[in-house]
Amino acid sequence: MSPRVSVVLAVKDGEDYLAEAIGSVLGQTFRDFELLVVDDGSRDGTPAVLAAIDDDRLRVLRNETNLGEAPSRNRAVREARGEYVAILDHDDVALPERLAREVDVLDRESAVAVVGTWTALVVDGARVGRVAQRIRTRVDFVHHCLVGDLQIPHSSTMFRRAAMLELGGYDESLMPSEDFDLLLRFCLAGYGARVIDEELVRYRLHERQLSRVHEDRQRANAAAAHERFLRELAGDLHRLGLSVEEEKEVQALVEASRRHAARARAWHRLAGFGGVVVRPLARHPALARLRASARRRPLARRIYARLLGRDDG
Repeated sequence: MSPRVSVVLAVKDGEDYLAEAIGSVLGQTFRDFELLVVDDGSRDGTPAVLAAIDDDRLRVLRNETNLGEAPSRNRAVREARGEYVAILDHDDVALPERLAREVDVLDRESAVAVVGTWTALVVDGARVGRVAQRIRTRVDFVHHCLVGDLQIPHSSTMFRRAAMLELGGYDESLMPSEDFDLLLRFCLAGYGARVIDEELVRYRLHERQLSRVHEDRQRANAAAAHERFLRELAGDLHRLGLSVEEEKEVQALVEASRRHAARARAWHRLAGFGGVVVRPLARHPALARLRASARRRPLARRIYARLLGRDDG
């Protein structure tokens, strides 16, 4: 019988943290899962760490050469047997209730394709902050996609495998921002997202993580992904059945989103990690003004709810 969940973990030279990450998965209260680890051409002690784990839920896939996280995850998603796919980075830790809480959301809400959780930020074992964005409705998800302000650490996400395959998997040309692009494409395809208001993942900050080593490339590819999202949205208004007035409103929202996202990226670049903690983009005044505008204007709220297909609240 196939497991309900496939947990995907890609690793390259991760011997320092890998055993703890795998242990956090094997210790989940939800038991109906398989763990697919893709060894992406490791040259350190990673193979030995994997060989020492005796658990029939663990499946190891090996790349003969280093392909990168996106190709490795695409391979794992194709080979996964679960209805749902959960992601965990090799240097992070899932708290025991994580899988159970995410499965519950996807089981209850058929229009939702991806769910994440709040995430604790950890340096040298100490909690130094958290990523805690609230996405409780389709309106929230569309709004955060429009302004390019999606704070859902990929290491906290679980998604429907069928929906992922429908979208063609990760866009490998946008590494290491393929996770951000995937969320935008879920939104564009009409799917919903949720974030569970609990810290269920511990996200380790250190100098060797990809988001820091390739920070400039990540920003550039995130900007490219967001621009593609806005272009596709603006070019596909006819299928929404909007009035002329509503089309103008959406065009204005798209242009405002493009400007606000550019300002937010510049602000984020200046703020950086602040040594240890990611300062949330939600504090940027331009984003606050756009949200306030949406609250004041019923038409904007209604359009948010109608954009891109399914309206799940």
